[in-house]
Amino acid sequence: MSYQINEIGSNQCIVLNGLVNIDTIKEIDQFMRSRPDYAKAKFHIWDFRKVEEINIPLNIESQFPDIESIRSHWDYNHKLAIIPDTNNAYEAYLIFADSIRVSTGWECKIFAEYDDALNWCNP
Repeated sequence: MSYQINEIGSNQCIVLNGLVNIDTIKEIDQFMRSRPDYAKAKFHIWDFRKVEEINIPLNIESQFPDIESIRSHWDYNHKLAIIPDTNNAYEAYLIFADSIRVSTGWECKIFAEYDDALNWCNP
């Protein structure tokens, strides 16, 4: 498993490491949606700082045919903070964030530090 999920109340911080691909993202998505408190989350932090290699298609929404189901569980006030690694192209994270923002309507922002991400998510 190339990730760890840390609880922040009813919210989560997903810490990824090693190789991350679309199957990793799908596995996390399935795990998150199987949780009884899934709909209570107001934010998620995806921390990629320990990632060595990332292989996620730029059009990530095409990998999730049930994106409407994902979107319907949270209102549009949901926040997603992304903390990129330093090994991979920063532009890829910008495209990833834009793709999530467009496909879900969530607020999505990139941060260099965990504390900044948490403060934005949970003011």
